[in-house]
Amino acid sequence: PALTHTAPSVSGGTTLLLFYETDCPECETLLRELCGSYATLKGRGMRVVSIASDADGDTFHARAASLPWATKWRAAYGFYSNDFEAYGIVATPTLVAVNPDGRVAGYYRTLKEYEQSAGGGKE
Repeated sequence: PALTHTAPSVSGGTTLLLFYETDCPECETLLRELCGSYATLKGRGMRVVSIASDADGDTFHARAASLPWATKWRAAYGFYSNDFEAYGIVATPTLVAVNPDGRVAGYYRTLKEYEQSAGGGKE
């Protein structure tokens, strides 16, 4: 599905959509893992887009400022926002791998789960 914001395209690489909430402990773990792996992912031509379900804008901006990828936004209506509903997100964190052709390749709870999936580490 199309995202509510415009996200720049990445030629030839997968996009990882991260749906998260700042005060979620599992989300924070995944955010730290993605931050640590971001240079490698970017080197493989991958893009990370994070979408927070944070109701509070100050909380979102404080955490998002430390994330190394460029595309990050807040879905103020959380699980009822267009992006969460369009992708069927019912829990956070959720990583959605989207192929360069725009098709969803899979849903994952952890970065390790994504990388262990068929082709996950081969972009």
